[in-house]
Amino acid sequence: MGTLLAGIAALVSIFTYGSSSPARGTAPGPPSQAGAAPSASRETGPSASEDTGPPDPSADPSAAPSTTSPPPVAPTTPRKPPTPRTAQFDLVEGYGFSLNDDPLRPSEGQLFEVHWSSFWNALVADLGAKLIKDGSKSLADCKKATRFEDSLNEYLLVKGDRFCVISATGAVGLVEVTDLEPGTYFGLKVTVLPAPEPAAS
Repeated sequence: MGTLLAGIAALVSIFTYGSSSPARGTAPGPPSQAGAAPSASRETGPSASEDTGPPDPSADPSAAPSTTSPPPVAPTTPRKPPTPRTAQFDLVEGYGFSLNDDPLRPSEGQLFEVHWSSFWNALVADLGAKLIKDGSKSLADCKKATRFEDSLNEYLLVKGDRFCVISATGAVGLVEVTDLEPGTYFGLKVTVLPAPEPAAS
């Protein structure tokens, strides 16, 4: 009886093992999974791991210009209008003066815008200056006058005469003969409008 039971148990064991084993010639493999990712050969876009980075605006000519504003420009101070000044003195032979002299007074020599030349017996202009004797009675008249001369005969000047001096520097002078003694001296009243000062930055 015991031998019969042992034989039955062995048959059951063999039958169970055979039904659970895979069929011969069939290689075991992973079970099919629904919704698996498509094959890599079908991918058309860049790899998810590839980082292209943000676009470079400098490489794109259509990129918007920089919004950085230039530094503000400091305003320039307007030119200060020149103020006329007046001097009165006697001028003798061999002396002269220039409109930009400070103080405005005659000095000995010929290197001046106006000097009295004993050689020419005249008031002579030098250093690029010009003389004008056309009846001008004000600095405004002198600024507009254009009858330029290089000298004025001393014997043709009388008390009360006026003449203009136009400096190469831009200064303008109106000279009035207030007194004179021919061949000795001229009493002169000189009013000068200095050249405009440059604008201050």
